Amino acid sequence: MTSSLPLWLLPMVLGVLVGAGVGLWGIRRWGKKSVERAVEERTRGLEGVSRRFRLMVDQAFDLVAVVDAAGEVDYVNRAYGRLLGHTQEELRGRVLAEMIHPRDQEAWQRMIDRALRGETAEETVVRYRQPNGGWLYTEAVAHGLPGTDWLIRHEVIHARDISARRKS
Repeated sequence: MTSSLPLWLLPMVLGVLVGAGVGLWGIRRWGKKSVERAVEERTRGLEGVSRRFRLMVDQAFDLVAVVDAAGEVDYVNRAYGRLLGHTQEELRGRVLAEMIHPRDQEAWQRMIDRALRGETAEETVVRYRQPNGGWLYTEAVAHGLPGTDWLIRHEVIHARDISARRKS
């Protein structure tokens, strides 16, 4: 018994192939050079988007961090240096929760746990320790960051300085 493509599905399959540039004559019609050129152009385009995105995030006034499931820092933007006096290199590999005020640890962990479960983010007020011994009040929110397998293994944490608002 052989399985065949239902006739009603044939126009959709051909449409997808033609839309993908394959056409009715197969990949040979495109030629190896054309495929390589298309891949190179697409790669350059994605690299440009990636550079622009990194620039935007790195120049943001808000704190932006990417941490793994253990809470270790993979990335922080320059705002961590501006607001907390720590360079990206100093924080890479450190557990970000160590910088959070002891009274805010429970709220911090709830926020992180929700992100790891892929649940809706809620803003949480947390204080970050500053090198001078003071505390930076922030409103923080965490979102799960899925990997290529769509499993959440990292979180993106955005935090906005609200210290001035807290003092008034």
